[in-house]
Amino acid sequence: MKSNESESELCVAYHHHNEISHHPKPFTRTDNAMAIHSHQQQPQTHFHHFRKKYLLSTLTSSLKSMTSSLFIINSTTIPPFLTTILIVFLVISFQSYFVHPANCQYYNTSFAALIEKKEKAVLEICEKAKSFHITWPTMRDQYSSCVFYDACDASLSQKIPNFDCNYNFGYDQECGCSGEKLSLNDAVVKYAPDLIPGSNDLIREFECMSNSLRDVFRQNLFKDPTVKWQYLASTAGAMQLFPGVQWRHQYQPDPSVSCREEVPAGKPCPSFDPRIRPWYITAAAGSKSIIIILDVSSSMGSNSRIEIAISAALSVIDGLSRKDRLALIFFSDNAFTCAFSGDQLLFVNNENYEKFKKCIMNITPFGQTNFENAFNLAFKLFENDQTQNKTCNNVILFLTDGKITSGILPDSIIKEKNEKFGVKLFTFSLGNEADEETPRRIACDNGGLWKKIADGNIKDLRTQMSSYYDYLSYRDNKIDGVSWSEIYTDTTGLGDVSTASLACFASNGRLLGVAGVDVPLSTLSEFPNPRALLNEIAEKRDNCPPKIIPQEFIDELRGGVSCNYCSCPRDVAIYVSVTVVVIVLCVGVIGVIILSIIYSKFIKKKRWTRLQQALATSYQMNNIPLNSLNNPSGGSHSGFLDHHDATNYGLSERLLIDRDEVYTSL
Repeated sequence: MKSNESESELCVAYHHHNEISHHPKPFTRTDNAMAIHSHQQQPQTHFHHFRKKYLLSTLTSSLKSMTSSLFIINSTTIPPFLTTILIVFLVISFQSYFVHPANCQYYNTSFAALIEKKEKAVLEICEKAKSFHITWPTMRDQYSSCVFYDACDASLSQKIPNFDCNYNFGYDQECGCSGEKLSLNDAVVKYAPDLIPGSNDLIREFECMSNSLRDVFRQNLFKDPTVKWQYLASTAGAMQLFPGVQWRHQYQPDPSVSCREEVPAGKPCPSFDPRIRPWYITAAAGSKSIIIILDVSSSMGSNSRIEIAISAALSVIDGLSRKDRLALIFFSDNAFTCAFSGDQLLFVNNENYEKFKKCIMNITPFGQTNFENAFNLAFKLFENDQTQNKTCNNVILFLTDGKITSGILPDSIIKEKNEKFGVKLFTFSLGNEADEETPRRIACDNGGLWKKIADGNIKDLRTQMSSYYDYLSYRDNKIDGVSWSEIYTDTTGLGDVSTASLACFASNGRLLGVAGVDVPLSTLSEFPNPRALLNEIAEKRDNCPPKIIPQEFIDELRGGVSCNYCSCPRDVAIYVSVTVVVIVLCVGVIGVIILSIIYSKFIKKKRWTRLQQALATSYQMNNIPLNSLNNPSGGSHSGFLDHHDATNYGLSERLLIDRDEVYTSL
């Protein structure tokens, strides 16, 4: 038996023993490199204790074999010197088991190297996205016709001619269910539901990023051929994906069959929102203890407001990870929680996730509106939660449509409890006729954010509630460590994967998107229990945002640093609005008067001209001197024909009256 083979056997057994017997110590990070807190960092006494147990069992089985061997030897005519050689061989074999825990380092070192490669790939993607974002304002016009490929484009295979069967990713029917048609030269863009390509500048920037990211994607694949899917997902819901894939061929009618096929005629392209995937959630915001308070009073039954509230809550729940903890509070006259959760926050694992969804779907509006009971219960839940595991943020989402009809506004309660629990408060007014004043005041007085959601506006609630996500994802322009998602099932057929993901931020701390690289468990078969190793990394990586968010960033989310719905008092805003209206009206009235005067003068001037022409004609017909035509006020002595003389000449009295009236008004 070779010594290194025995060492490997012991190391594997040691790792397996540790995974079963206790939770390993946390993974740590040093100098931007993955320094796995491997089992060689466990106390050596623990390793030697395990080695004694391992050797005891091994020696027991070996002695049994030796006894049998000696019995055979004694029962045969084998010479004594051969018996001696056999015993020496067995002793040397036993010595090979006496290894130091440091000799197990091979497994951990190679695993750490693999992890470091994936993290470097993610960092490269993020850095390229940040550098492109910096140059975008000055280069925007040059990218007016940038080239990118929509993953759901039915003619994508004609636009990207180099699609070939690749046997390292998923499976589709085009490749005989043994590989998948991919492009290793180009990335594609996948859009979340209801997101329109090129619909705004933010999406255009992300689309035009394709060429820059493609080069990074290809370099990462060249440096590490084991790299699988690479991507960058924006906060708007668009995702750059490499290798390029025809998303219309990702249709999976039977979830139990991994081979994909093309979408049948008439069916839409398979939907996908990267913002609710585990890797995005893990990197974008730290863990949260979140309480969603829903108004279920009678007024919520009109204009589908209860549907908006439920959809908004479900949108938030879909964006939670297993590290997050959740409670739902419903209120009308009284406040209450889901029966299964009681007065506590629960981790959002698969089981609780389904229970929360079922609970919220069974709500029916009734009763009056009592804010006081709702907030009292919310802070009671945070009070009960003090002995539990800590998370990065305590959050309250408050959704209502109406004014308080019962109880009082709990201003003092909220301020007092906020000092203790540091709650991030987000309020939403639901409906066109919803009360805006009270929810906005609650948010403004407690460093929170407020938003109004119109009646019937259920589409893309995540975008409408974007301020909530932007707030929780803020970073102070520092590069956080790479996050690792817990094991989940890949949607494209890679099986169980963990994703190295990194949140990418602009210089002002706003989230640009999340970069990711997939690591399938199937590629880690050389390591003992890779699932436990990856889950351990995921468990210990929690990139919390800073405790104090800059006021400038909060004001920006509220609508403006200089003036927003909090910093501009409502009375002042009303006064300014009224003043502007009055000024506009005054200017309008003056303008109308001036135009009327000008118009009147113009009309009279034209009338006088016509009268002059008529008089000239009459004068000529009656042989009257024309010099009397120009001075109606001079009388007969000045050459002007008065009424008496005009009558003698047979002129119309009416014509002379009009002449005098118009001339006088000029």
